[in-house]
Amino acid sequence: MRDALAPKGRLLLRVGDAASRRGFLISQWVDRVVTLTRGHRVPPTWGRPLAEWTRLLRRLGFAVRVLPMSAGTPFANVLLIADRADPDPVRA
Repeated sequence: MRDALAPKGRLLLRVGDAASRRGFLISQWVDRVVTLTRGHRVPPTWGRPLAEWTRLLRRLGFAVRVLPMSAGTPFANVLLIADRADPDPVRA
């Protein structure tokens, strides 16, 4: 994904924070029910704790901001705003 973005490009991800066990499980369950209701097959999914998401994105050369999305709900969704900061973190 990073290589597909222009320098200074932005990646937006809605992810579930697996560290919030209960909220994450509720989010996963709702996503599966909606997918099935729409007549689609539900592929296996995996999650990561928020700290791991941000660590991985930073290692790939993104500057990451986290915006909570689930205030007042039982879910564990967050919005990750990842700006491509370095054209090639491997060479930096």
